[in-house]
Amino acid sequence: MEYISGIVTQFGQIVADAEQIIADSIADNRIPSEPSITDRFLQELESSINRTNQVRGIQFSGITLSYLGPNADESIVGADFLAVLNIQIPGMSVSKGFLCQAKRSGRGFYINMKTRKNMGVGFSNRTEFLHLRQQVRKMLVISPDSFVCIYSNKRFAFTPALSIDGLRYGHGSDEVYAKSTRLFFSEFMMCFIGDRQLGAANRSQLSQLAKETGSRYALLVKVESLS
Repeated sequence: MEYISGIVTQFGQIVADAEQIIADSIADNRIPSEPSITDRFLQELESSINRTNQVRGIQFSGITLSYLGPNADESIVGADFLAVLNIQIPGMSVSKGFLCQAKRSGRGFYINMKTRKNMGVGFSNRTEFLHLRQQVRKMLVISPDSFVCIYSNKRFAFTPALSIDGLRYGHGSDEVYAKSTRLFFSEFMMCFIGDRQLGAANRSQLSQLAKETGSRYALLVKVESLS
């Protein structure tokens, strides 16, 4: 449907704009830690979504929640953030989500921009890689729709947790395929990404789901028809 394409395009631009704002803040050393980056990124997304005008009778709205501070015991944290998309428009009714662990580039992790559309996430420290693999395995117990995001001062990159779980560090290439923030969230909107077991329709349900998954932060994006 043409109007769905318009929604995806609008959403992709919102996410790309938020990414650029946060990447610029990282470059200026205005965000000191991974949890702070995640918190600011989701807040920027929430603000941008809630400022978005209607798109052909479709309204966006966003909600963010925070639970555990940056010094929380990682043994009880299933993910750095949970993202949920709830769409209620003509021809589509779906609620689904994904889990994500976030890392900052330069600490054993890097983004390899091979071409404008071809990205990779690489690993240069065995200890950091093995620790990340333990983290992604916790998420995968909860949902196969689990991902890792690498933050840098130029762009972010998203890669499936399953790819990291299956990588044999030190045996050949220590890189996995990744997607840009715009493409990743666009595919989330288009339903190529997302676990229906991670659905929520309001703040209360999002809060409960975040507690169940042990997520430090949570974002709910609602897409609703006004007619």
